[in-house]
Amino acid sequence: MNCNQVEPRLSEFIDRELSGAEMLEIRRHLDRCSKCQVVLDELRDLKAIVGSPMNVEIPEGLEDRLVSAVMSSKPKRADRPWLLGFSTAMVAATIVYGALYFFGQPDQPQTKEVYVQAPTMSVADDQARIAASDSFGGTAPVFSVSNTDNGR
Repeated sequence: MNCNQVEPRLSEFIDRELSGAEMLEIRRHLDRCSKCQVVLDELRDLKAIVGSPMNVEIPEGLEDRLVSAVMSSKPKRADRPWLLGFSTAMVAATIVYGALYFFGQPDQPQTKEVYVQAPTMSVADDQARIAASDSFGGTAPVFSVSNTDNGR
């Protein structure tokens, strides 16, 4: 392994998330490479700092001040009173348009006539197709599944 392969895997190496073979390969590389060993040590230090609990003192009375600030705040009125009227008009127009669209159109049939011609197949046609595709030139037995040959 080289440094470009080892460095991205160092976090997984520290957390022992790699397979045994990968752990051994990285360990061998670290024994030979002082640069990657320095990166590993720095990463371990960083994980120790980030993973340690922090003791933060909350100022006395903070909870009471937050609760009183939230409870005393008044809901703000809209700075744009026209917005309520405009949005109400838009909703009404949408409802009217939808009603006209769905209920205002005359009923039109949604069906189309489709003509399908049933395929005509015969045992002789099937045998000819098989013989043409058979590389050995033999004929394979073909059983009739259509009514055009009257069971021949």
